[in-house]
Amino acid sequence: MRRRKVHSILGAIGLVVVCLFPKPESTIELDCVNLRIRECSRYRSWLLGFVLRETCTAPWEHPTAVRLRELGVLAPVRDEHAQWAMIKGFKVGVRGWYGAGHDYLYALGPVTMLTPAPWPANEDLSKNIWVEWAVKDPAAAKHFWQEVQAIAARTQDVSYYVSAAKGYLENHKLDVVGSELEAHARFAIGEL
Repeated sequence: MRRRKVHSILGAIGLVVVCLFPKPESTIELDCVNLRIRECSRYRSWLLGFVLRETCTAPWEHPTAVRLRELGVLAPVRDEHAQWAMIKGFKVGVRGWYGAGHDYLYALGPVTMLTPAPWPANEDLSKNIWVEWAVKDPAAAKHFWQEVQAIAARTQDVSYYVSAAKGYLENHKLDVVGSELEAHARFAIGEL
């Protein structure tokens, strides 16, 4: 009887240890509303998957976002509206996986190549499609980015919306009406 209690207690302790045994992972994330990037390190429960501990770097702004804010097109950073989406993640036994922030990052401008994770590449921002359009039609660009931020506040995945709009801008060589651009982007994600 006593031996059974000891085994039960040891079994319970073993189960708790296995459930809480930490498994490290690291991620690079994009704030879909404010266009900021951060790196996070987490320890998750090995069996149950919940986060035991998390530390993140201070977020820094994407270069395109900095320029759009300077032009008055993008709203100021609002921490309370942040929606973090993973760009890429790493954990033991897994090379890496991509999240919703990956495609969004590509839609904002050039990214680094041959690196473990994509980062914004150095570019002449005056040649960035979003900056060029903001200079050409600031009112339409401001309205578009307000729409993007509103969608991002509801859901993390606005990458298809932004990618479709970028493609439309490139195909029409920036000669677009803001409402046409938004209609095309909404159609591309199936909202129309």
